[in-house]
Amino acid sequence: MYIGLDIGTTTLSAVVLDTESGGLLAQHTTPNAAGMFPGPGRAELDVEQLYRLTIDCLAGIVAKAHIDPESVR
Repeated sequence: MYIGLDIGTTTLSAVVLDTESGGLLAQHTTPNAAGMFPGPGRAELDVEQLYRLTIDCLAGIVAKAHIDPESVR
């Protein structure tokens, strides 16, 4: 199994693909709340919060797909 992860400006999205069939097993999306806007025309990311959101998104996709994390390549 493979997990694909897309870290976008508004969401983090993950998919699980079956290596045997190439089919999509599950998808999961988490809102990206790591953005900070400290002033006009400025945007930054809180990297620690982005890390936590990434872990949450990956945990969510593993749970949703009902897979053993050890089976992911």
